[in-house]
Amino acid sequence: MKKNFIYPAKLHLFNIALAKLKRSGTLLIILFMSAQLLPAQQLPTPSKWNFGLGAGTVSSKLKNENIKADETLNTESKHHPFIEINILRRLDNNFYFSAGISYLEYSTLSDCSGIFISSALKTDTDGYDYHPFYDADFKIERKITTLSVPLGIKVLSGQPGKTRLQLETGIQSSFVISSAFKQEGHFERKGLYNDPLYTNVHILLEDIPRLNYGNNSMNKDTSLSAKSILLNWYISAGISAPVSARTDIYFKGYLTIGLGDITPREYQKAYTDLMGRSNDYKKTTLFAAGIVAGILLR
Repeated sequence: MKKNFIYPAKLHLFNIALAKLKRSGTLLIILFMSAQLLPAQQLPTPSKWNFGLGAGTVSSKLKNENIKADETLNTESKHHPFIEINILRRLDNNFYFSAGISYLEYSTLSDCSGIFISSALKTDTDGYDYHPFYDADFKIERKITTLSVPLGIKVLSGQPGKTRLQLETGIQSSFVISSAFKQEGHFERKGLYNDPLYTNVHILLEDIPRLNYGNNSMNKDTSLSAKSILLNWYISAGISAPVSARTDIYFKGYLTIGLGDITPREYQKAYTDLMGRSNDYKKTTLFAAGIVAGILLR
């Protein structure tokens, strides 16, 4: 029977190959262990200063309780573009001091369309009792345009270079760069009288100038009385995600609430509606809410 025999030369080669295999296995183990300890991507050292640019669509309005409660008006806010430039000073990886500048218009649109009869009984110059009667079709827009300087604190979760949640709040000074008060349309004032001969029968008198019955134009285009500097509180919350080693994109919800009356003291007067009903003066404040997206360089 023939025995297997390995020649010395072949045995030498076999031992060399086995030694290499052992060394290679040890090297592979070392490389694997090192890979587990090293980060997947070497991130650059966070900069002390971050710069951002954002834009969005915001629903804004001039908030006034008298206008809101006016039964003759249908009032709504309007959507306007919002632009912001942010400058952030890093305090640590999660807290930042925030400043910048933003542009936003605030406006409220009110429209009045229909027939309105006052329940109040009045007496005309001839001594007859009547109910004021109005046939109206007009619109009123109140608008101010602002440049704001926010100062606040921004908090982010996690570490730079990762997807992070963000929350920012602070105070902003808003500088009024323009204002407008615009009316378009007309209303017709008439008088509704009880028929002296028949019960539950009324007579409608119109186009009598001496009784102030007739058509009245509402066309007016002027500036809105507003203070030059306004103070607001703002807050935003959202998420940011990296698109490169130094760049993030962000999406956030934005809210700002006025802290004071926009109307100068000399223009703070009682509110009178279409039918002549008067209410005590109530302040007008700013309000805006919307969605903003942008890019941040860090």
